[in-house]
Amino acid sequence: MERIKHNLQFFLFNYVLVTGILFALSVISSPSAIVGLLCLGGAWVGVVRMTSSGSVTIKGMSFLALLFDVMLVAIVIETPSNELISLSCAILNTLSSL
Repeated sequence: MERIKHNLQFFLFNYVLVTGILFALSVISSPSAIVGLLCLGGAWVGVVRMTSSGSVTIKGMSFLALLFDVMLVAIVIETPSNELISLSCAILNTLSSL
């Protein structure tokens, strides 16, 4: 854990720079992608805040499972149908290996 903290502090500028460049390129190439990025960023902030004190459940579901469902819906909305089939196959393969 100490190594991760050290690397995060040491390479923080690089992480911010790469993230900023990718964000700028995605907005230039597809302005509608900013909606997905904002949803993803907001969801991530929510996860960090809600799970900082431990596991969280919402109406019987774990927060991470609920977040996965929301993100999956966002991906389905933003993804063209021909890519959606291969994406769903990849998700099913990943879930079956768990």
